[in-house]
Parts: sequence; structure tokens; C-alpha cells
Amino acid sequence: MADNTEESEGGSGQRIETGNMEILMKSMADMREHQRLLEGRLGVLPPGNNPINTGHAPMPDDMLVPLWKQHQFGQLFLQYLKLAPEEFSGTPPNPEKAEEWLQHAEHVLEHVSNDRDTWVKFVTYRFRGPSRDWWNAVIKAEGGTITWDRFKVLFMDQYVPDSVRDRKFSEFMSLTKGGMSISAYNDKFLRLSRYGTELIATDEAKEKKFIRGLDSEMRKQLSCLRIKTYEDA
Repeated sequence: MADNTEESEGGSGQRIETGNMEILMKSMADMREHQRLLEGRLGVLPPGNNPINTGHAPMPDDMLVPLWKQHQFGQLFLQYLKLAPEEFSGTPPNPEKAEEWLQHAEHVLEHVSNDRDTWVKFVTYRFRGPSRDWWNAVIKAEGGTITWDRFKVLFMDQYVPDSVRDRKFSEFMSLTKGGMSISAYNDKFLRLSRYGTELIATDEAKEKKFIRGLDSEMRKQLSCLRIKTYEDA
């Protein structure tokens, strides 16, 4: 009788263990499938193993995790997501916020990778709604690989019209310190300087433009110093 009880208890334990194992295996299978879909969407898998973009059979499951861990693009993408980059929809239209978003996105990307060829894929992943529709149309129209510099031109043309840039250029040209503190003047100078890059192409030209906007008394005090760079100013 005791032996039968032990066998019965052992069988029950085995059934419970088997049930848990089935749940675990199903969870692992779900995780692999989610990973495979994500890798396919981001273009991480080689063309012959991309189950979304081609009709080829997917890569064997036991090779997916090593690929994900070892593939440089996947590792960089995870680092990018950890920095919580902002989403962008482009609505309602706001040229200043759009440009601020682009500047912030570039700042984040610089902390992820020096390989600018990957930046476009990363940053457009954060597009939502109308901006996603716009980008899909751009890809069809452009064809091939879009460089980061080309992306910035396209983005600015779409979300920061020429009229806005012309107004900001005029504001930069007439910028003076006025009643602002030096810190506030410097912040505004830097913010507007990207609209007049042709005029301050050298560090010396940037320094001269910065000093011209200072109070006359400050300019006199600086005139006796041989300042040649914006940082020195």
C-alpha cells in the first residue's frame, strides 16, 4: 500500500513538473517569435532569414538568441532604446519643436554610435502617426539607402519651412545682448546660430558675431584682449 502511494505521489509530481515544463516551453517559444518579428521589422536578420520581408524559411530558433546578442545593430538599437528617445508625430505643426526634436535625436544618437549609417533607422523608429506616413512615402520616392545628412535635409524641408528659417536667420543677424544676462544671450546665440552657419563658418567669425552683439562697454573691455575664438569670448 505504501509503495502504491509513493508511486501515485510520484506520478502526480511528474505530471505537475511536466505541466510546468510545457508552460515554460510555450513562454520561450512566444519570446522567440516576438524576437524574430522584431528583428525582421528592424532589418536585423540577414535577407535570407527575414521571415517578414521575404518568403524564405526563418532562421532556426536555436540560432536566434546568439544572433540577437552578437549582432552589432541589435546591440546598438537596445542601447538607443535605453536612452528613451522622444517620439515624433509632426502634429500639430510646430517648426521650433520639430527642430528641437531633431537636435535632441542627434544628441542621443551621438551617445550610441559613431556609425551614422545606422542613425536613420534608429530615429525613424520613433516616428508615429503622420510622420510615419510621411516617412513611408519618402522611402518609396528616394529609394535605396538614405544617409543621415540627407535625412536631415528632408526632415527640415517637411517640418521647418523656409519662411520659418528665414525669420530665424533675420533674428540671428539682429541679435544683441540687450537686457539679457550673458548666459541668456549665449543660450539664444547658440540656438539661433544654426540658422546662420554660412556666416559663422569659422570659429573666428563666430567669435566676432558674438562680440558684436554685446554691450558697447563690454566690447571695449574685450577689444584690448586678443580673442580669436568663440570659446575665449
